[in-house]
Amino acid sequence: MNKVLFLASLFMWAAGSLAQVTFDIAPRNLPINRNLQFSIAIEGASNRTPSFPDGLKANDFQLISRSPNTSFSTSIVNGKMSSQKSYTYYLKPKREGTFVFPAQKVNVDGKIYQSPAVKVTVSAAETKVQTNSRGRRSLFDDFFSRSPFEPRQRATREAEVFAELVVPKNKFYKGEAIPVQVFLYTRGVEIYPQRSAMEWPEMADFWIEEVQAQEQQGRIVEKNGKRYQKNFVGSRLLYATKTGNVTIEPVEFNLAVSTGGFMADLQNVKRLTKARTLHIVPLPDKNKPADFSGAVGQFQLKAEIDKAKIAIGETLSYKLILSGKGNFSAIQQLRTEQLKDHFEVFDGGAPQSEEQNGLVVKKTWVYALVPRNEGTYTLPPVAFSFFDIKTKSYQTLSTREYTVDVEAGSRLPGQQQVGVIGPAAPVEDENLRYIDFEAEGWTHQEREYMKPDLLYLICGLGFLFNMSFLVIRKMRENWMGKQEELRPKLAFKEFKGQIKKLKKRINDPNEVFHTDLSQAIMNYFGAKFMRSGQGISLDEIERELEKKSADQQLHRDLVSCIESCDFARFTSSSLSSKEKLLALAEETLTKVEEVLK
Repeated sequence: MNKVLFLASLFMWAAGSLAQVTFDIAPRNLPINRNLQFSIAIEGASNRTPSFPDGLKANDFQLISRSPNTSFSTSIVNGKMSSQKSYTYYLKPKREGTFVFPAQKVNVDGKIYQSPAVKVTVSAAETKVQTNSRGRRSLFDDFFSRSPFEPRQRATREAEVFAELVVPKNKFYKGEAIPVQVFLYTRGVEIYPQRSAMEWPEMADFWIEEVQAQEQQGRIVEKNGKRYQKNFVGSRLLYATKTGNVTIEPVEFNLAVSTGGFMADLQNVKRLTKARTLHIVPLPDKNKPADFSGAVGQFQLKAEIDKAKIAIGETLSYKLILSGKGNFSAIQQLRTEQLKDHFEVFDGGAPQSEEQNGLVVKKTWVYALVPRNEGTYTLPPVAFSFFDIKTKSYQTLSTREYTVDVEAGSRLPGQQQVGVIGPAAPVEDENLRYIDFEAEGWTHQEREYMKPDLLYLICGLGFLFNMSFLVIRKMRENWMGKQEELRPKLAFKEFKGQIKKLKKRINDPNEVFHTDLSQAIMNYFGAKFMRSGQGISLDEIERELEKKSADQQLHRDLVSCIESCDFARFTSSSLSSKEKLLALAEETLTKVEEVLK
């Protein structure tokens, strides 16, 4: 009987220790600028991260990070303790439509579990922003409110932000410039540029030219019956490298926005432009010039010379100037073989480029022409062929002819004409003057030179000095390198030292106190990432924490701490609020140190 009870209890213990795995795919309906969450909850004794024997099949979704966001919870019910660990993967939709998120095979402690296939509907991008103004209260609210438990009234107004990618048309020739502009439309929303980021997609089917962004003032426009502020945020010039249908994938924005003025909380929202499919047609073969090299656009060509009369031994400067709009990057050289009939032609190197707003609008080639013989010669025209976008036809430009008179030049004995092959003229002795030392009264004087022993001593001291300098410099470089390697390890110690100093300076003015606290936090991350603390964004910190599988709540606490420092600089703060903020910063950074060390 005892044996039966023992086996029964052992079976119950084993059953209770087995991991119980559940899956969750949410949300089932989402806009294209939201992420899909695939969560694996493991209840039981598993300590290993689940794996995917066949890989995580995303199909119509793109996995953002291979490292999941993990969370751990423990509960006690009726004296029975249970624990659960969750692993969440984030995926972003590739396009709009209804898709099936495939079943996933997951290995947990050597046992295979399978999630169900789920239908997910991806709709158009979300534009509205949740209004979250904190709503200030009057000093008299506590006396005249209906109830001390009555909730505060929040300011409500419709707020929107969305992005738009603008291309002037859908059909382009291969090699034709495709101007792309990106705008943000806002309504009742304030964007914080320092905490926002814009990411262009990969454009493997295009040659890209960056366009220098000009300062443009936002303007009020009407769209879909509503008034928005339209803000220009970036542009590029693209050149398709293949024909057929090519797609410009969405430009992605991660924006920090506020909807209620100074006292409102910051929100992080994601916005995408719509993907744009363009049709690229090949250039026609009919009437294509033999010297056509791929130039597409509208161009003007002219030639210039610095003089029309030169002498043998002189050089003529010949310039070719190509201006206009088009794919200048495809134009490296012009054909100048016809100039070599009567002149030696020396290339001046790479052409000089002139830009406007980051785009090349002119190229200038300079050549040095040296005549071979005397006489009157004609510099023939230089031709350049391109495909004209406006007329949709091939055009050939030619420079004007120039007539150059080459006169006889003075030559030293023995000098030949350029290009003339023959024996050199003899050089007579009478053309040379020798130095006669005796006739000039030269005398030889003995000089007393430095003694060898003293010379050796000076050279030895110089050698020892140089060697000492090199050894000291090497030791200093090694010491600096070790200090740099120790920066991440000493980061938290330095932060604790700064917190200790701030506790003694708690009576400092608000702006000074909170600025120094914010700087101490960012210097900590600068030391951890082995770079300057200035310029580190919250997104970079979040990515590093994600790599370490940190709890998402930790990132939220850190953001709240930094934002509290920023806001408190411009408001009055009591000693107790400063102490609480110091305690929060110290507690949060202690948790971060446990994750990053």
